[in-house]
Amino acid sequence: MYQFPEELRKAYESMQVPFAVYQKIDNRIDPILVSDGLCAQLEVSREKLLPLLKSSKFDGMHPDDAGRIKQVTLSFAERESDYNVVFRSRHPDGYHVIHSTGY
Repeated sequence: MYQFPEELRKAYESMQVPFAVYQKIDNRIDPILVSDGLCAQLEVSREKLLPLLKSSKFDGMHPDDAGRIKQVTLSFAERESDYNVVFRSRHPDGYHVIHSTGY
């Protein structure tokens, strides 16, 4: 698994822009870094968020969106397409609309 240099990791993690960095390892797509902005948006600590994203990438999505997002994610991981999706994500106060991009 890729390891960010400590200084770079701290810089990325402290960013207020919500984002995660994933790496494909043995046909699994796992998070390796999340920003403070993503932790704040999802209202969860980094220590809880990384394992949560690893085990249940699609659990918090609206059921009508999960299948489509799963397909786009797999296609992106195989470098077959861009990652540019809009979906509904479950939060304590209801569903929020999220626009997610990746490269």
